[in-house]
Formats: sequence, C-alpha cells, structure tokens
Amino acid sequence: MDHDRFSAYQMQRGILRLNPQGDAYLITDKAFNRGIRNFFNPFAHRISLTTALFSVLIGAVLPLLGILKLAPAVAVRLGPTPAIGISPSTLAIAACYALAGIILVLSAKRNRTSG
Repeated sequence: MDHDRFSAYQMQRGILRLNPQGDAYLITDKAFNRGIRNFFNPFAHRISLTTALFSVLIGAVLPLLGILKLAPAVAVRLGPTPAIGISPSTLAIAACYALAGIILVLSAKRNRTSG
C-alpha cells in the first residue's frame, strides 16, 4: 500500500514513469539530470565547515606559497630562465598546485570512507 502511494507520488512529480508493458517503473530524464547536476554541484552534498575551511586553506595557501616564496627562491638559486623549455620556477609553482590537488583528493577519499 505504501509503495503504491509512494510510486504514484513519484509519477505525479515526473520522477518515475511506467514502462510500455505497464508492469514496472522507469526513472525519467528529470531524475537522471538531477542526479548529474547534484554530482557536479559542490553544495548539493552536506559538507562540514571544517572540511570546507581545510579545502579552502590548502587550495589557496599552498599555491600561494609556491608563487610568493618557492618560485623566487628557485629562481635565485638556479639562475636565469632558460631560453627554451619550462623554467624551474614554473615547475615549482606547478608542483605546489599538484601537491594541493593530491592533498584535497586524499582528504576527500578519507572523508567519504569514514562518513
């Protein structure tokens, strides 16, 4: 009884529809699109304030540290930029961005498995 009422409500909202034979329910495009949109929407999931602050700090501070401190130190230590190729300063900045990304991915996986 409850299942029939729930299914009728979902059909009324456009989430479910009956298959051509009329013996099973199918998910509509509305439900698929909502699932995709929620997957890519960072605010659709419940995220704690500490996780958000940690992500913002890692994502902002680590690359900024690379740009303001590490890249100039590398430039002074290794000398002028080569005429061809990528400079060591640019590689240092890219390494800081990569490190920030790795930390964020690992913390997201840790939060998913523990939550």
